[in-house]
Amino acid sequence: MKVMHNSAAMMVLGELKKNDKSLSKQQNKVSTGMKIVGAGDGASEYAISERMRANIRALDQATDNVKTGKNMINLASAAIDQQVSLMRQIAARTMQASDDTYNDNDRATLNKEISHLLDQSDDIARQTTYNGIHLLDQTRISDKGGAMWFDADAPYHLNKGNIQAMTSLTSTGSYSPPSGSYYTISTNPPNTYDPNQKGAGADYTSLPSVGDTVWNKTTNQQDKVAKNAAGDLVFVNTQAPVSVNGKTNGTQPAATSTNVATVTYTSPYTTVPANGTAVVYKNGSSFLQGTVATSPGSNLPSVLVSNTGYYTTEVDFSSLFQPGLTIPADLDGVGFSLDCGGCQQFVTVVFDASRSNSILSIASKSTRSPKPLCYVIGVSKVQTQQDLEQAIFNGIATESRSNPPITGSNKVTFATLPSTTDAQASIADRHDIMLNYYASTGKFTISKYGPSITIMNGVMGEMVETQGHKPDQLLKIQSSSKGSQNTTINLPNTTLSILFPQTDSNWDILPREQDYPSTYSADYSNCKNETEKQLQWKDTEWPYPSKFVDGFDKDHTVDTREKASAFLDNVHQAIKYLLYSNTTLGAQANRMNYTAANLVNTVENTQASESTIRDADMAKEMTNYVKSNVLAQSAQAMLAQANQNSSSVLSLLQ
Repeated sequence: MKVMHNSAAMMVLGELKKNDKSLSKQQNKVSTGMKIVGAGDGASEYAISERMRANIRALDQATDNVKTGKNMINLASAAIDQQVSLMRQIAARTMQASDDTYNDNDRATLNKEISHLLDQSDDIARQTTYNGIHLLDQTRISDKGGAMWFDADAPYHLNKGNIQAMTSLTSTGSYSPPSGSYYTISTNPPNTYDPNQKGAGADYTSLPSVGDTVWNKTTNQQDKVAKNAAGDLVFVNTQAPVSVNGKTNGTQPAATSTNVATVTYTSPYTTVPANGTAVVYKNGSSFLQGTVATSPGSNLPSVLVSNTGYYTTEVDFSSLFQPGLTIPADLDGVGFSLDCGGCQQFVTVVFDASRSNSILSIASKSTRSPKPLCYVIGVSKVQTQQDLEQAIFNGIATESRSNPPITGSNKVTFATLPSTTDAQASIADRHDIMLNYYASTGKFTISKYGPSITIMNGVMGEMVETQGHKPDQLLKIQSSSKGSQNTTINLPNTTLSILFPQTDSNWDILPREQDYPSTYSADYSNCKNETEKQLQWKDTEWPYPSKFVDGFDKDHTVDTREKASAFLDNVHQAIKYLLYSNTTLGAQANRMNYTAANLVNTVENTQASESTIRDADMAKEMTNYVKSNVLAQSAQAMLAQANQNSSSVLSLLQ
C-alpha cells in the first residue's frame, strides 16, 4: 500500500473534472436551448449560423423596404387616378366646345374651366411626395442618346462631292421649275386644236366686257373689246373702229348683239403634236393657250399652260446610286431643300444612315415664320434606288400625319408605298407643297400652288443632338441582403409638360427602331406594308403624346371649334399616357406583393436552416445532462473512497 502517490485518487479526480466540464456544457445547452453557443462548440457551424442570422436580419429589413416601396407606388397611383378623372372632365368640356351648338362666348367660359382643371392636374403631379421625395415630376437623362432638333439658322451647305439629290440640279446650283399646269392630251375625243384655225362660236346674248377676246362677225376675225373716249364698246384689232353692234353708249342696258360671237377653234388634232408645238387646249367651255410637253411624273403628252400659279418638277434620285458609292453610308447627310417664294417656308429633307425610321423636326427655336421643317429620313436599310424613294415618301407621309405640319384643308389622305395607285404626301401646309407618286411610271414629282418654289441641292440648317430626357425616374428598393440586389421601380412624370409637350421640348418620346415590335399580331393584317404597321402601332400602342406643332397654351385650347376638335385628340392621347403610367405602377405594386411573399418564404427557410444548425434537441440534451450529472456524482463518491484508502494506511502505522 502506497501513501506517497495516491494514483487511484488522482485518476478519480481527473474523471471528476471531465464529468464536471461535461455537466457544465450540458447545463449551458439546456439553459440556452442551443447546441452551438459559441465558436468553441463548433467553429464551422458557428460561422455558418452567424451568417444566416445576419442574412435573416437583412431580409427582415428588406421586407419592410418592400412594404414601404409598395406604399409609395400606391400613393403615386392614387394621384394619377385623380389626374385621369380630371382629364375625363377636360375631354367632356372639349367635346362641348367642338360642337357648333356652342358659340365663341361659350367656348371662352369652357376655356376657363379647362384651364383650371389643367392647373389642378399639374399641381397634383408637382405636389405628390412621399417622405419628401417628389414622385410625379422628375426626369432622367435618356439612355438612348440625345434628343434631335433642327437648327434652321445653321448655314446652308451643298451635298458632299458630286452627289446630287435630283438630276435636274447641278452639284452647285438650284432649280426653280416654270409656272404652269399640265393638261393631258386626248385625240379621241380630241381636246387640242390648231391655234391658227378658228372661227365664230355661239353669239353673245349680252354685252361683252372690256378686255374680252371675241369673234368680230363684221370682219370675220378675232378681236378684243375696248371702250372709246365716248364710252362706246368697240373692237380694237380691226383696221377701222367698229362698234359692237347696237351699242353706241356703254351705259345703256345690255341687249342682243348680232356682230359678236365667242371664239371657237375648228381644227382639232387627231394625232399628238410634237413637243414645243403651240396649241389650244379646250378646258370645258374655255380655250387655253399652251405648248405641247411631256407631263412630269406621268410621262403623258400634255399641254403646258404657263402662268397658272402651279409649279411641278420631276424628282429623280438615280444620281445617288452612281458607281463607286457605298450605300447606305454615302447617303448620310445628303438631302435637298425647298424654299417657298411666297412665305419663305423652308423644308429640308436629309438622309440619316444610322436609323431606319424617320422623324419630322420643326425648328421651333428659329425666329422665322413659318417655322422651318426638316424630315430626317432613315436610310439604314436602303440598298436600291427604289428603297430610297419608298423611304422618302413613306417617311414624309407618316410623319406629316403623326406629327402634322399640315393643319389646314390641304392635308392629303395618308398613303404608303408600294402602291398600285397614284399617291400623294403633304410636305407642308403652306401653298400645298406635295410629293406625288405615279404608279404607272414609278416616278415622283414635287408640286405646289401659289408663289414660286426653289429646290436646292443641299441641306438648309443642320440637325443638332441635345441631351434628351425621359419622362420618368428610376428608384431602387433594397429588396435583398446584397447591395447589388434591388428592385427598380419606374415612376412616371405626369406634369402638363409631358401630357401636352411643346415642340421645342427635349422629351425623348419618339419611337426608335428598337421600340417597334419585331412581329405584329393579326390586328395589323390590313396594313399593306411595314410603314403602315408602324404608324398603326404608334397610334394604338405607343403611349407617349405627340408634340404640339404650334405650341400649347392652356388658356386658349378651345377658342374655336377647330382648335377644340384638334385639342380633343391631344386630351385622349394624354389619357392614354396616364392610363399606361398607372398600369405600369399597378404592375409594379403587384410585383412588390410577390417580392414580399418571397422574402417571407426566404426568411422562414433560412431561419429553419439556422435552427437545424444551432438549436438544441432538448430531449437529447436533457438525457445527456442527466448522464453527466450521474457521472459527476459517481466520480465524487469514488474520489472519497480513494482518499479513504490512504487513511487506512495511516491507521495501520499507528
